[in-house]
Amino acid sequence: MFGKTIGWSLALAGLAAGMTGCSKPQAQQMPPPPVVVMPVEEKMLAAKQTYVGQAVAYDEVNLVARVEGYLRQRNFAEGASVKKGDLLFLIEPDNYKAELDAAKAKLQEAKVAVRDANFEYQRHKLLLAKDANSKREYEVAETTKMKAEAQELQAIASLETAQLNMDYTEIRAPFDGRMGMAKFSVGNLVGPSSGTLATIVRNDLIKVDFYVSESLITTHMQKGVIVDHKDTTVVPWLILPNGTTYSQSGTLESLDNKILDGTGTVLVRAMFPNPKNLIIPGMYVKVILESKEKVSTLLVPAIAVQEDQEGAFVMTVDEKNIVHSRHVTVDNTRVDMLLIVKTGLKAGERVIVDGLQKVREGIPVTALTPKQAAAMSAAKPAAGAPGAATDKSAAGAKAK
Repeated sequence: MFGKTIGWSLALAGLAAGMTGCSKPQAQQMPPPPVVVMPVEEKMLAAKQTYVGQAVAYDEVNLVARVEGYLRQRNFAEGASVKKGDLLFLIEPDNYKAELDAAKAKLQEAKVAVRDANFEYQRHKLLLAKDANSKREYEVAETTKMKAEAQELQAIASLETAQLNMDYTEIRAPFDGRMGMAKFSVGNLVGPSSGTLATIVRNDLIKVDFYVSESLITTHMQKGVIVDHKDTTVVPWLILPNGTTYSQSGTLESLDNKILDGTGTVLVRAMFPNPKNLIIPGMYVKVILESKEKVSTLLVPAIAVQEDQEGAFVMTVDEKNIVHSRHVTVDNTRVDMLLIVKTGLKAGERVIVDGLQKVREGIPVTALTPKQAAAMSAAKPAAGAPGAATDKSAAGAKAK
């Protein structure tokens, strides 16, 4: 496109010089300046919107110590992948094993006491039925039995607590994921008050959060395309920080239940497969929402679009070859070397792509297509070329 623009410019310069040279000295009226024009194209394209998003881990867990003790083992490399159930940290278990053994013994003792108390209770119950003992003796035996059963329940609870504490000395991976940096080295005393020992994230799936205007969300709700807080009419894609397009599309998972104060936007969450861990939690990316259905789209060459204080505008040429300035609304998304025009133009209208410096509102021009300008550029030697100098010399000699 850049090479073509240079060619058009040379052709326009030659045409303008030719027009000036052909005019008589007494005729001061300048001919219409030549410009290159291209029509506004209309194509069926998928509508696209671009947003800035941030990657969020699908699952993220802060690993903490639930019992106190010296850290005996750390069984992972920082940043490495681990499998669900892998032993990550081991807290010194000796004291907790002793407490567990004591709890088991206590429960066994309680069970023996329950058995003896129940035997005495049954014996006094039988004697009472034969009037062989007093009711008071029976009631004492019943009370002793109930106390023994309560002590057995307490021993069971103590054993469960001791077993939990023993289990808590092993900190295992809750899911397949990738480990972060360890905050404590082996040998440190850790406990519930120590905070996070390390963080594990699940990265085979990745969430991406971004914000969409409330007006767009409202429009989609009115059209009935948002069902159960999901929009199924668009497909999200990602542009990575290095400018490359992520190879896999995602799905829109959910919309937040409120508008963000002060911004008029709604948090939207998309989900993407991430089998190679290419997208890292916290990474900033561009989210492109592409409609599944193609819509009629107007396109103009990017070089035709200029900016002033009121915004983007183009210079158009009507059927009488008169120049008009037209403000337009464009989408910054490019299709090859073309920009998407949302408002301000119609299909087929001609916009100036070269010679813009020579035109202003309301003047007539000589409109050339790119093909016509290229043909003129090829047919006319550039000013100052050897061939051109020879032609001029020959013409001068002939005139003499």
